[in-house]
Amino acid sequence: MENVMRTSAAQRAGTGEKTLLAGIVTGQIAGLIMAVVVMAVFTIFLGKGPLYPVQVIGSALFGESALQGINVSAILAGLVLHQAGPSLLWGAIFGFAASRLSIKTPADALKIGLAM
Repeated sequence: MENVMRTSAAQRAGTGEKTLLAGIVTGQIAGLIMAVVVMAVFTIFLGKGPLYPVQVIGSALFGESALQGINVSAILAGLVLHQAGPSLLWGAIFGFAASRLSIKTPADALKIGLAM
């Protein structure tokens, strides 16, 4: 009986870890999709280059000079800051919430995502 209880606890822990990892991966994908949409908006509607939004994020580290021309360092820093910051954080929070609330259906996942 004790062995069965340990297995159940281990299975639940494994499921929680998988859900958290799925949330993190989903957050990274969502962050990349958001970046592409913002790049399209800046290009189509604001007349800036497609990499400008990422350079703006990178300018937090490199200053205003990062916005002049194409600054590869600022672009890479902006992408890393975006993906390692809000995308990772919100993905992990969603994965944690989904594992605690035992989300089973896409509708439940959507409700939690919209609530966040």
